This record gives sequence, C-alpha cells and structure tokens, in this order.
Amino acid sequence: MEINKDTIQPVKNYLLIEVDVEKETSSGLLLAEDGGYTLPTVGTVIRSGELAEYKEGEVVIFRKYSADEIKVTTAEKEEKYWLLESSEVIGLISSENPEIDRYEQIKERKGIVEPERIKGDKE
Repeated sequence: MEINKDTIQPVKNYLLIEVDVEKETSSGLLLAEDGGYTLPTVGTVIRSGELAEYKEGEVVIFRKYSADEIKVTTAEKEEKYWLLESSEVIGLISSENPEIDRYEQIKERKGIVEPERIKGDKE
C-alpha cells in the first residue's frame, strides 16, 4: 500500500497540514523569535477529521512542536506533512474572500446560539 497525502485521513478533531514554506518566509507576518521560543508555522489544511473546526484549504498558524511530522518518501521526492489537533491552531490567515465570516461559520458548525438581547441592552 502506497502512503501519500491522499491515503492519510485524520480522525476526530485532527488536521493534516501541508506547510507552506513560501508563506512562512514571505507572508509579511512579523513574529519575534527570542528567549528560546520557536516561531509559529503557517500551513494549509489538506484534510480534516470529522470533528475538526477547520476545513480543507484554510490557512492556519500553529506551533511547530505541537504537531507530529509525517514524511512520505517516493522515488521522485520527499514530502513533509504535519498531523495536528484542531485546538493547537493559534491563528487563521484571513480568506481571500472578505464575505466569509469565520466566527459565524464556527458558531453554526458547533450549534452555538447567542442569547437574545434584552430590550435596553447596549450593543
């Protein structure tokens, strides 16, 4: 059986991430690395488990050492992926489409209902 990104399916709330080296080095995101801390990593979700909060194609920020690295070596090249729990995502790179409201999507997926405002409440 050949192992590649198409044969790896995360379970529960795990994500399969492909690290985007280009975004990592040229995203314009300025993050200080001092005191022995490791810079967060930027990657694209390529597969997600059935309980994961993030969908395929979303670009997320996570700490490199909170994920498990998976190396897939073929005759042509070596590919590197990360298996990460959804709760370890520390940021989300905004979508190209400003119409998408990420907060509303998560609320809808989790079934969160905000309480109705009481008359006289300030917004």
